[in-house]
Amino acid sequence: MKRFIPNNSLQTGYKIKKSRFIAYIRFCESKIDFKSWLSRIKRFHYDANHICWAYIIVEYGINNYKLKYF
Repeated sequence: MKRFIPNNSLQTGYKIKKSRFIAYIRFCESKIDFKSWLSRIKRFHYDANHICWAYIIVEYGINNYKLKYF
């Protein structure tokens, strides 16, 4: 199975009624790198009501997934 691995950080967004939805995708070297990047996103969008995130880490051919909504 082929995977999309972005070279750069990508962002897109759209509005539904008065709500704004923003999506980011970024390649991270590790779980620590991901958590650091997520922390910056949270600070940037400090007034967001909800932040949903997910990651996939592939090490030694083993996929580790995590998804969270709060």
